[in-house]
Amino acid sequence: MAASTLSTSRRKRAQDFELNTTQEKQGSGPGAKTVVRRLFVAFVLPASLLTVLFLAYPFVLSIPTALQNWAGFGDAKWVGWSNFQRFFKDPAALAALWRTLIYTAGETIGTVGIGLLLAIAFYRRIPLTRTLKFFAFLPVILPPTFIALAWKQALDPNFGWLTRFLASINPEWGRSWLDDPSASLAIVIAVGVLQYAGIPMILLLSALNDIPEDVNEAATLDGVSEWQRMIHITIPLIRDVLIIVIGLQMVANFKFLDSVWALTRGASGSDILPTFIYRTAFSASDFGYASAAAIVTTIVILAVSMTYTFFFRTNKMDRL
Repeated sequence: MAASTLSTSRRKRAQDFELNTTQEKQGSGPGAKTVVRRLFVAFVLPASLLTVLFLAYPFVLSIPTALQNWAGFGDAKWVGWSNFQRFFKDPAALAALWRTLIYTAGETIGTVGIGLLLAIAFYRRIPLTRTLKFFAFLPVILPPTFIALAWKQALDPNFGWLTRFLASINPEWGRSWLDDPSASLAIVIAVGVLQYAGIPMILLLSALNDIPEDVNEAATLDGVSEWQRMIHITIPLIRDVLIIVIGLQMVANFKFLDSVWALTRGASGSDILPTFIYRTAFSASDFGYASAAAIVTTIVILAVSMTYTFFFRTNKMDRL
């Protein structure tokens, strides 16, 4: 009887072991849950804590500051919603908001457009692909201020090599471009596009490399031209990744400050919300108004992001 009970117990333990092993392989069971918990603690929890510490916590602190007049020191005076009312009545703030939308649209279209063309070119293995890929991504890893100052030197009206080159073509082009209100914002956008086109390039190239080779072989056998291949085959196959890349670039460009400040400090028609907020806080020492402007900027970013996400999610559901 004892031997039979022992044998039954051993069989039950063996069955439990096989069940647990099967569940772990299938991604369920206690072992898999333990792995998921450990991965959460190792990766998700630290990132969440850093997000709360450096993003959520300062944002929460900025809310009472936006309801006060505070110079950064001394006592603060409670003014309620006056700073927000002041923002929507301030022509300089509204102009900065409008330029921010233009800047974001220009940067997003430029970086994603050039990045997509470069990704497709490298995917099709043009000559010197590795070398050109390195130089296309090199500006991304360089400090934005360094890139901006290099272009500022090139556009110097007296000593800039680019200004001299333009003046040799047309003497009227040898002027101070960064001080020209009609050109400064376009130059700021162009500098940002040239620096950050490498980010969409890498992401889209990764998506292109996941396209089955059979698709390209079939297109080649059918005599499809490169333009037809790009429009009707390549881009539709990476559509979802392209949508994500556009969204990420859009949000990032809303908050960009470094190169704009280094190039123009927001002067001559290139003042966008980040430079407006920075100057208001640290040059004018009006932290209450700057906090209100920052909150408005955050709300605009959330509204644009949610609208963009909802639009493309709805389109995706319609396609399904």
